Amino acid sequence: MVKLRADLATAQAELGKSNAERAQLMQRLEEATAENERLRIRLASADGRKAATRTHIAGQPPQNALFAYTIFSNAKRDQVKKENPGFGFGDVAKKISEMWKNISASDKAKFEKAAQEDKKRYEREMADYIARGDARAAGSASEGEVEEEKEEDDDEEEEE
Repeated sequence: MVKLRADLATAQAELGKSNAERAQLMQRLEEATAENERLRIRLASADGRKAATRTHIAGQPPQNALFAYTIFSNAKRDQVKKENPGFGFGDVAKKISEMWKNISASDKAKFEKAAQEDKKRYEREMADYIARGDARAAGSASEGEVEEEKEEDDDEEEEE
């Protein structure tokens, strides 16, 4: 009986160890995937190619559309860092903000057009997301329906 308990305890310890190892492997995989994505985007922008497309992760809602200023900021950040290597995060943001204020209307229109295209992408991906049924909240009870159910419950309690 003692041997059986010892064997059971050993088996449970190994099972727990394998679960912990599995969790560590999954965490390292997620970190490596995120790092790979960051490097891919950085490489695309460094080569001067069109900005890397935003990827959609299965089961997750699409990423929100970017504003014109955000697109401008992403495009100019590396340039500002290269020109001012001593700048910290806040200094870079101030410089980019100053550049945005002083940009010509025609240049600003380019970024606004890109923002409109990204908004269309978001709307298209969101429609696909909802159509696939990934939006559990959208597919199940909406907030309005939940409120109606609560009101019905309150009405029943008042009648009693």
